[in-house]
Amino acid sequence: MPNSSEIRASPGASTATYIMVSMIETVLRDGLIGDWKAKMREIIPSHGHDLKQDAAMLTKVRAETAEILGLQNA
Repeated sequence: MPNSSEIRASPGASTATYIMVSMIETVLRDGLIGDWKAKMREIIPSHGHDLKQDAAMLTKVRAETAEILGLQNA
């Protein structure tokens, strides 16, 4: 498991997921109902939540991310 000093920033990495999800939503706009919407929530549990407004979801996402990366949740 990498420690924080081994994690390197990759140009564009911080925006890649947002761009891909936005593209999927645009291309499959009519398909993002039913199964697609459920699948997006399975892959990205915070999908559809405004993390600036939903403190509980933000806390959950941060805790899960810290656990996966082996970081201390601050």
